[in-house]
Amino acid sequence: MLGIKHDLELTEQSRGRLEDELGHLSRDRSDLLDQLNAMIRQKNSLAEEAVKLQRDLERQADTAVQTSKDMEKLSKEKAELSVCFTAAERENRQLGEVTCFLYFVTNCFNK
Repeated sequence: MLGIKHDLELTEQSRGRLEDELGHLSRDRSDLLDQLNAMIRQKNSLAEEAVKLQRDLERQADTAVQTSKDMEKLSKEKAELSVCFTAAERENRQLGEVTCFLYFVTNCFNK
């Protein structure tokens, strides 16, 4: 009977240790689940930010393409205006020469 009582005490002690260990394991599991949930939230947040950054990058790429097209168009317009400006300068110079000639002729013959 003493042996059974001793075995019962050992079993009760072992049970107590196992319950303590189970409690620790449950707390550890709970902590790990909390950490996992925090990491999932962080991952989701980073994924959302990545999507926003991708959209921004696409918008900037579209803007760069449009700016390039606009610059090309402005370069063509500048070249056209440069040709017109050169023609206007030539015409202005010719008109100045004609004006000088007419002034000279008018002053020579009016004397």
